[in-house]
Amino acid sequence: MPAANQFAAFLKSFLYAVRGLKACLSERNMRFHLSAAVFVTAFSLVYRLERAQFGLLFFAIGLVISLEAVNTAVEYLTDLVSPG
Repeated sequence: MPAANQFAAFLKSFLYAVRGLKACLSERNMRFHLSAAVFVTAFSLVYRLERAQFGLLFFAIGLVISLEAVNTAVEYLTDLVSPG
């Protein structure tokens, strides 16, 4: 595969990723989880958590956001397979 085609495929993959993010952000639950993550992060700054606690907090936030994205993908797939 020529380098130009590889670069075009690489850029196309980013387009798909952006579409996926837009789809996730259109979901009410994802917006709720992101809002909660912002509030929890703000409160964690007020309570001055230690580094390890921040690490665990961001790991948990990342896990929740990731699983919500997977849930959104499964819901879209289910709608495609059985629209009714």
